[in-house]
Amino acid sequence: MIKKVKELPGYKIGNRNITILCYTDDAELISNSEDKLQRMLHILNKTAKEYNMAISTEETECLTVFKEPLRCKLEIEGTIIKQVMSSRYLGVVVTSHSDIYQETIYQVRKAAATTSALRDIVWRNKHIGIETKTRIYKTCIKPILTYAIETRTDTKKTKQTLKTTKMKTLRCIIGKTRRDHVRNEDIRQQCNIQDIVIWG
Repeated sequence: MIKKVKELPGYKIGNRNITILCYTDDAELISNSEDKLQRMLHILNKTAKEYNMAISTEETECLTVFKEPLRCKLEIEGTIIKQVMSSRYLGVVVTSHSDIYQETIYQVRKAAATTSALRDIVWRNKHIGIETKTRIYKTCIKPILTYAIETRTDTKKTKQTLKTTKMKTLRCIIGKTRRDHVRNEDIRQQCNIQDIVIWG
């Protein structure tokens, strides 16, 4: 099924022709034109039927990546596929206009929510040492903040947003607030944590 789609013209990155990305039961079709994408969708649907499989039209979405809003009308057996401006895929928000800041904010909010959930249980627990709390940060918070960071072109604004969120968590770990006038560098050294953007 995937092999038949791979044989079609898709989107070229260097010398490679990318047509489909798969993860568990999800598939993402990629093309540089509406006609090619519709043909891919038709072939994928036709092949799926041969294996007694069906594409869920309710869960299928269409997203175009362009500077200006671009209409893309796709259908499966007469059912129109919903076009969206942003979509979540593998833990990352993909937007039609490549809004890196919006994608970063989504990750920051998830990290902040996790930090908040651990505040009373871990960060304020006097029976847990700083070293152990730092390990918990590296295990539970840092992966959320740095997810896909190596494949993303961060701006000054997104880098600062990530750093601010990280420092809020580290200040919780050592029990210091901004009012204590402790420098960020001193807090990082105390927790033995590198700059999050450098790490990414």
